[in-house]
Amino acid sequence: MYALREKNQTVNLYCDQSPVWHGICVCAHLDNDDKYVLTWSEQAGAFVHEDWLSVRLSLKTVGKQLLVSLDAQINKGISWPGRSWHPQYAVRISINSLGDLCGLCAHYLYNSWWTRPHFDRALNNLPEKTQSLLYGVEAGYHHLLAVCDEQVRCEFQGGEPEGVELVSGPAKSGVREFSGLISIFGTGSDPFQLINDNVQQGRDHLAHYSRPRDQRTLPEVFKYLGWCSWDACYLDVNEDAVIAKAREFQSKGVPLKWMLVDDGWSEEKERRLLSWQEDRAKFPAGLAGLKQALKESYGIPWMGVWHALTGQWEGIDAEASFPVPLDELDSARSLPPTSEGDAFRFWHGWHDYLARQGVDFIKVDVQSNLANHYKYRDFPGKVSRVAHQALEASAGLHFIGQLINCMGMASDQLWNRPSSALARNSDDFFPKKSGNLQEHALQNAYNAVFHDAFFIGDWDMWWTIHEDSDAHALLRAVSGGPIYTSDPVGQTDGEQLMRLVFNDGLVVRCDQQGKVAREQLFENPLYSGKLLQVTNRIGAVGVLALFNIAEDHQPITELITSTPLENDSGEWLVYWPTRRQCFSHSEIPEMRLAQNGSDLLLFHPGESLVCLGLEDKILPTCAVLDQVVFWKDGGVRLESRLRQGGRLLIYSEYPLLEVQINGQDYEWEESGNIYLINCSEWDDEIFLECLANLNS
Repeated sequence: MYALREKNQTVNLYCDQSPVWHGICVCAHLDNDDKYVLTWSEQAGAFVHEDWLSVRLSLKTVGKQLLVSLDAQINKGISWPGRSWHPQYAVRISINSLGDLCGLCAHYLYNSWWTRPHFDRALNNLPEKTQSLLYGVEAGYHHLLAVCDEQVRCEFQGGEPEGVELVSGPAKSGVREFSGLISIFGTGSDPFQLINDNVQQGRDHLAHYSRPRDQRTLPEVFKYLGWCSWDACYLDVNEDAVIAKAREFQSKGVPLKWMLVDDGWSEEKERRLLSWQEDRAKFPAGLAGLKQALKESYGIPWMGVWHALTGQWEGIDAEASFPVPLDELDSARSLPPTSEGDAFRFWHGWHDYLARQGVDFIKVDVQSNLANHYKYRDFPGKVSRVAHQALEASAGLHFIGQLINCMGMASDQLWNRPSSALARNSDDFFPKKSGNLQEHALQNAYNAVFHDAFFIGDWDMWWTIHEDSDAHALLRAVSGGPIYTSDPVGQTDGEQLMRLVFNDGLVVRCDQQGKVAREQLFENPLYSGKLLQVTNRIGAVGVLALFNIAEDHQPITELITSTPLENDSGEWLVYWPTRRQCFSHSEIPEMRLAQNGSDLLLFHPGESLVCLGLEDKILPTCAVLDQVVFWKDGGVRLESRLRQGGRLLIYSEYPLLEVQINGQDYEWEESGNIYLINCSEWDDEIFLECLANLNS
């Protein structure tokens, strides 16, 4: 049970009899810049100043978790000038100490849209706009999570002169009272489960419905290989360029299944939306004509388009005409309406038009700009809730919920998407920016630590012909999310893409979102001298991807001792695809990676006969649908189904006697305990039967 208690004129937060937050102080900030240090009143159960200013903290204990709600009130008469809350910094809850920290991983907004990790254990160095704070203590892990409720948004930052501050405000001018859930605190031994539990508690206690994370499944279209126009065309996207790219994929035998027409397709003026329709100068056959050509001439069944949550980057032009009343910002621009009925009618009208042109899915961008446009005009929680409920209702109606949320890692966006599954997990891939791999890998591996509790992560597009293309390809393969490129016309490496996709267009994909290994949670691989380790799983097989993202650009040699999964026996057969070698876990050799290098280890449960999958694929195990081993009469028999034929690999401790695929006998090449069978002529699912001799 959590409770606030005062001792020796110091207020602490206790869990049962143990203090977890030390030295709590509450300060009020009014919009005329008057500031007050409030006094704890146990009788009132609130922090107060005289009889006219109060901040009540309501604590709700749920198991090992604490939900902190706030009720802030100004009781002076409205005739008093300057007596409303400061929109952004209304209430600061200062915590002098969180105890003895043995490590820290925070996530902060470094611009309006994206988060990145922070590792400094000195709490007073915690950046502004921190959304999530995970830290280690002797007994395990503690996690503090910021919430954006209907009327109040909370963020964390370093305290003065030390400690941490929970900064809450309505983000709206003229507010004299506001209330809502501001943060969730929890403790546990598994940091990833702890964060998941905290997010779910927040979703359960907000006033609006929010679908649980385990019910947010990847839309069907994003299970297949795709292409996005952005880094290929930027704002110059046009019909000819998209068709040329489709023709290139077809000529190179790449089974692409979707294309996304990114920003630049719509009618606009100075980045303000003019209509729901496409720019016919760029798309003379219209979106409908483009969709027909992609499907009928190039075998690409799905087409998506981009739009902003605000209409366009700068909103909607004042001269534009829509059959729905808009929210006027100034003489030049408006925004989609924030009244619930009109909000749905706006998105329904636009999406209805797009669906009639054959559009199958949408990318909804610039989401955190919504709060910027409405700054001090309205509550960001309320504005975001109405926008996303209307948007997702319409997307469900017209696109069966197939959408990518983008540029929206601020709390007002995270907490207010009712059911969508997919959201960008990092800033963009910048193909021409030096050092982008380091930052891109860092953000995705660490952002997933907290962002995965909200959504499936989209780790963005990349170029297949690029100095770091191999590392980017592996990063996407272990992401657990969609895989799509943004190659310019004539600039696709078809062989690299075929390592990421099966003949039917399905991509190789892990079972969940990739995350940094637990052992590295509190280390910054830019400066630690260690390889970044990204973990995932494919069924019972553990996936460990390794990246050298060191800022000093030096090679790194490291002995890998961690495992991506646990199993009952503790025994692993480790497959190293780069060398086509297998080891026990204790025999893994040192890994050496050059600057921006990458590599992969796959951890199979210890068996004497294993189908390793297809060597042709970057994640060989993804080709294996199932396998079973039988022991009988001095022999061991393996049966397995695979998605298609290819260069099939088998590990066996015993000599093979026979191999059959779809009932036909096959020969093999032997190298140590690994056997290669070339069955590339089979385009569809195959059935493998293999017999090894125990007596040899």
